[in-house]
Amino acid sequence: MSRGKWVFVVITLLVATNLVTYAVAFFHFQEQRTTLENRIRELNSRLAGLNVQQKRIQAQLDNLKVWENFIQLQHDLNAINESINDLNFGIAMKKVAALKQQIEQGRLGPQYEERKDELLGLLDACIAQLKRKDERARGRLVAFNERI
Repeated sequence: MSRGKWVFVVITLLVATNLVTYAVAFFHFQEQRTTLENRIRELNSRLAGLNVQQKRIQAQLDNLKVWENFIQLQHDLNAINESINDLNFGIAMKKVAALKQQIEQGRLGPQYEERKDELLGLLDACIAQLKRKDERARGRLVAFNERI
């Protein structure tokens, strides 16, 4: 075989080897790409599920916060009624004033913020009756309790 034929055979082998190497790398790359795309779709699906779960849990948390504020308010009202039952109007006035301050500062949550003026009016009337040592202040508390 002549020298030109050998060069042609060697160059053909090099080109063929490079083409085979490129083809193998290309198909390997395509396989990895497909695997990664499938994994991304799977993770996006799981993320969507977690987002739905997070919204459900957040709604439950918001509901529990409303109940927490309501229970705290009931606890405060019970303490006030207890003071009135003991005919200790001074302590009852202090507790009503503390409850009024909580409402004014918005510490009981947004559900009481909308009716803030109405609730504060009832508490002011209750304080006025307690100052006169009038046991009918309990009626104001009952009206307040019915409005919450």
